[in-house]
Amino acid sequence: MEYSLNAGMPAHRFDSRLLAGNASRPGVVDPASQEFRYGAMTADVLAFLAQLRRTPVHAWCHAAELDGHIGGRPDAGVEAPAASVPSVGGREADQRARARLRELMDTMPEVVRRIRAHLDHDLSILDGIAPPPAVAHMRRAARLAACSIAARPFLTPEEFALLYRPFTTLIPLHHHSGS
Repeated sequence: MEYSLNAGMPAHRFDSRLLAGNASRPGVVDPASQEFRYGAMTADVLAFLAQLRRTPVHAWCHAAELDGHIGGRPDAGVEAPAASVPSVGGREADQRARARLRELMDTMPEVVRRIRAHLDHDLSILDGIAPPPAVAHMRRAARLAACSIAARPFLTPEEFALLYRPFTTLIPLHHHSGS
């Protein structure tokens, strides 16, 4: 039996209202409004988070653990398979992309706080059930992907691809409204 985080739970109630909220002002989004809660890419972040809730836990965990910079970190005590660890040039590109994302996220602290709170809430169901390192990997991978979606307009396609890598096959980009 497969479990997902929203098995038997209602979907987020703000999805449809959020997308229709500014119908009277096409193209104008008030940064103080609910429609802007995750920055300019709110609809895409919400689509990702909604799809993530429907992703089987084992698949999400497996994707996070296989990524050489999420689960396969030496400090995490998990060794990633050789195929998932980027080459030296790949590691440098990955580090640059992460540095760029950190730089961008420093300008959007409320977005980061909301993403973190959303994921912490969703993953709290696994506390005490799944091994803490697995939940930490899942949280780290999801936060990185959600933040990269929020910052996508300011990232190069290559940077975004590196940052979103753990979810490329689980939640393909065509699931997002702006892709």
